[in-house]
Amino acid sequence: MQYYHGLLEIRKAYPELSGMAGDAEPCILSLPGWLIGFVPERQGESLPGRLAVYYNPECTRQWAALPAGSWRYLCDGTRAAAEPFGPACRNAIEDAIRQSFDGMHLDKNCITPVLEEYGYKRTAWVLANTLHELKWDGRFGLANKQWAERACIPTDLNHNSDFVVRSHPAVLDGFVTFYRKAVQALNLFGAEHCVGDRAEQDFTGKVLVLSPEALQEQYWGQDYQLLYARSGFGCEPHSSGRAVFATCLSDGETARWNREDFTGVLDEKYLPDWAREKLEEMMTQEQTDAPTMGGMKMK
Repeated sequence: MQYYHGLLEIRKAYPELSGMAGDAEPCILSLPGWLIGFVPERQGESLPGRLAVYYNPECTRQWAALPAGSWRYLCDGTRAAAEPFGPACRNAIEDAIRQSFDGMHLDKNCITPVLEEYGYKRTAWVLANTLHELKWDGRFGLANKQWAERACIPTDLNHNSDFVVRSHPAVLDGFVTFYRKAVQALNLFGAEHCVGDRAEQDFTGKVLVLSPEALQEQYWGQDYQLLYARSGFGCEPHSSGRAVFATCLSDGETARWNREDFTGVLDEKYLPDWAREKLEEMMTQEQTDAPTMGGMKMK
């Protein structure tokens, strides 16, 4: 409720968002993929662009550079306010470390309030961005550096440094380790549970592993990661299409995804018993529902 109240405050504070007749046309930003962005012009101001609006219609995270200048958030998807705020997740990490480090040891539970407030994805981005920016610092462990290298952090010379956690690197390294352990405790499927070359595989009729990046965090779990691919141009490895129509084994819901949303084809030895039963039920139902012609079932 507080989030939506913040959106209403933004609407009141920035009337140019109303799009009233007679208002100046906004400056449309050139963005990759399906991203939408614009910079509203403001009447009577010599320099337009004190506000930039971005909208991502896809379910997966997308990256785009900000216009030149120094920017602060009004809305970041979890928080909204008419007054700009800084990199809140970074500040929360610094506060958690400051309050949980006794000079010798960092409390392992310090990660919990940060994850509850900002989630796994956002926390991971801030931590990985910090290690990218401080990759020269030998006080970070090799395993944590390798983890950060695997994260996609677009280069933005004007803004990457704004999200660097300023805590002592040796202590921050422990915080990163706690984060990685928290993710491991979720027991999610990953690339290590997949088989074959994803780039060359036909997904049709296979059990696929959905990347956590494609899911809202409330659905992070094996139950929602296993999907049975039915059709779609995206099933074919070299097709120009992206769509994959797949059925979730846990709830039986069929939905459209993009090929890049999947980590790969699950190795059968990792298929849980509950998922195997669901798959067998699905196959049996398909055979039962197959149309008939002249007394013969069509498959």
